[in-house]
Amino acid sequence: MTNYLNYNNILFPSTENIFAATNRAFSYGDGLFESIRIVNGKIFNVEEHFKRLTKGASILKITLPGNMTINLFSEQILNLAKKNSHLPSARVRFTLFRDDGGLYQPVSNNGKYLIESSNINNDCFELNEKGLMIGIYEETKKLPGPLSSIKSCNSLPYIMAKIFATDNGYDDCLILNNQNRIAEATSSNVFIIKGNTIVTPAIKEGCVIGTMRNLIISIAKNEGLEIIESEININDLDDADEVFLTNAVSGVKWVHTCKQKMYRNKHARLFISKLNDLI
Repeated sequence: MTNYLNYNNILFPSTENIFAATNRAFSYGDGLFESIRIVNGKIFNVEEHFKRLTKGASILKITLPGNMTINLFSEQILNLAKKNSHLPSARVRFTLFRDDGGLYQPVSNNGKYLIESSNINNDCFELNEKGLMIGIYEETKKLPGPLSSIKSCNSLPYIMAKIFATDNGYDDCLILNNQNRIAEATSSNVFIIKGNTIVTPAIKEGCVIGTMRNLIISIAKNEGLEIIESEININDLDDADEVFLTNAVSGVKWVHTCKQKMYRNKHARLFISKLNDLI
């Protein structure tokens, strides 16, 4: 069966060439993207995704297409997933990039977009049965600032970190900021738990503003749990009772081992349950 792409509200077979070599996402990584989960035929947490897309476009000074509203955003995503027979559950990538032309100085700040979809078999969030074994990537540090908070098309730090993880037999690894504190994982935000306190790196530490991160913080507060956005040092992993990672597609993944320390998954199970209550 042929898969389709949505390129500026026009459907193309995924095998068709639709970009020129002057595409700025290709040439300069000049764009950003959203990884989105569809569950039971609905876009999960769609308001947060559109909010982050709009904020990221503002930071990069990319003008969203004039008719792009949250309703059109949702409609085009769901229509593509339906066209590709990927409903009721799917993974979607929405990529926004600056229009072709120019070198470092763009010719235009107008935005174009590409939507892709792929099938997901399960119709809810599921906690990984086998806990992750993660390492710490120290070769390239993330510099905190406005650009560190968005899901940029320039993903080299994450690519190199993932290669490091694979080469060393890890499922994932933690990325450090320029102060050697934990910022995030390769495609996820990080939470650690000590006693009854949950801690996640503050945005100023260099992590992406995760849509699932924000939702988990909200759920924790609603459950009366103490949650802090703060600094996390590498040594804090030694004292943690639990470590888990979050992103929009997987929801929550619990970490079993880091630095030979083993962790529980009590809170990870709680948050997965609460996420599924929202479906």
